[in-house]
Amino acid sequence: MKHLLFILSTLLTLVLVLSVPLNEVGAEGPSSGGALPLDQIPGGFQGPTIKESSGTTLVIRFKSHVALSGRLAYGADADYGSIVDISAVKPAANHDVKLAGLKAGSTYHYRLSLTDATGQVYESADLIFTTLALSAGEGASTERPKEENVASLAAGARISRVSSNLNNEDNSSEFGALKAIDGLDNTEWASNGEGNQAWIEVELAQRYRIDTVGFRSRKTPDGSGRVLSFTVTTDEGKTGGPFELPGADRIYYFPVQITARTLRFNTVETSGGNAGAVAIEVFGAPAR
Repeated sequence: MKHLLFILSTLLTLVLVLSVPLNEVGAEGPSSGGALPLDQIPGGFQGPTIKESSGTTLVIRFKSHVALSGRLAYGADADYGSIVDISAVKPAANHDVKLAGLKAGSTYHYRLSLTDATGQVYESADLIFTTLALSAGEGASTERPKEENVASLAAGARISRVSSNLNNEDNSSEFGALKAIDGLDNTEWASNGEGNQAWIEVELAQRYRIDTVGFRSRKTPDGSGRVLSFTVTTDEGKTGGPFELPGADRIYYFPVQITARTLRFNTVETSGGNAGAVAIEVFGAPAR
């Protein structure tokens, strides 16, 4: 009789276990309403794949057969720290997410989080990419970012300090520091013979998460006054560069990844004399 009761009890336990849905015991993925993996997006999902464009920028591409929106988080570790919002993606269309201001030759973590029209969320695992290493002097671009130059007088920027102005005149003089941020290409700031020791400090209207800085050097007919390379230092003491300027004929843009209210541009190597700048530009988004 005891053996019969034991057998009946065992059978009853098996029936109860088998009647519980797998998703309730956590054996087959997230519970109802939670994030699903990307491969469960209806109609299929292709990507993400890396489309490297330079050592400091790259494009992450994906394609789905349903409309999606969401965000891409990325950073030096799995805590990420930076986020790019992704607007609604048309069905069956390639979508490219551009990341700028990356550090060359570095490994980053990233995660995609996407939402379909029903509100269902899909997430990737923690993924990584490694940017290309740059040789010395690479990284300069002549392509101006599309965003507003936040280092202009029109955007509320100002000169907080400067090493000197030509003939020791004030910032609003003919070759004063304000000429570097007035938005004109026929005016320029010139230091008073400081060469490699020249510097200029620009205070922005608010704190920005900066991804690009631009610099155009001045140059006199005898070749002096030209800036060959410079650094940029934030009010928190973080320095980017040195950045090498290929010439003085135009403004050159360099990717950075810094947050600041005030930026100090220091000359590193010059052709001597009254080194200075025709234009200084800064691009980024307001810091959160």
